[in-house]
Amino acid sequence: MIVRNGLRGVCGDPAATREFTRIGVLEGAPEYQFGNNLDLAVDAEGGVYVFDGQVPALRY
Repeated sequence: MIVRNGLRGVCGDPAATREFTRIGVLEGAPEYQFGNNLDLAVDAEGGVYVFDGQVPALRY
């Protein structure tokens, strides 16, 4: 995902983005690749669950 923000921030400086976390890979181990993401949920502890409908599998 590429995010661009051409707007100016509250203080007048351009807003900046940074990667906070990454889920999955484009190339690499199959257990980290996704095919058809149908649903995503976050639990109370901040764990992320993604249901991959292509496999089908629920990944944490």
